[in-house]
Amino acid sequence: MAITVAAGNTAPASGAIANPTATKVADLFNYSVANPFSDSQTTDKRKMIYTATGLPDGLNYGLLYNAATDTLVFSGTPLAAGTYNVTVKATDEGGLSATSSFTLTVG
Repeated sequence: MAITVAAGNTAPASGAIANPTATKVADLFNYSVANPFSDSQTTDKRKMIYTATGLPDGLNYGLLYNAATDTLVFSGTPLAAGTYNVTVKATDEGGLSATSSFTLTVG
């Protein structure tokens, strides 16, 4: 009798996200970065859930994933000055996640 054990789910891997160039209050902000996340069990990155916390008011509540270019896109018009520590999270279909962070300065 042979027993085969399937590999379990592993969390996505994450890379660094560079800090964007500073922006100003009320200026349109658009920041696209190469997707820093990968997952060996989720070959279609559109199936991953991407969220962001720490964004200033006026930017998307989270972010958009562009599958055609495999980029994460942050956009909007920041409404308040400050330094924002943004954490991006990617969650795979099995519920495991990884994070990456960057700092956004709004003057």
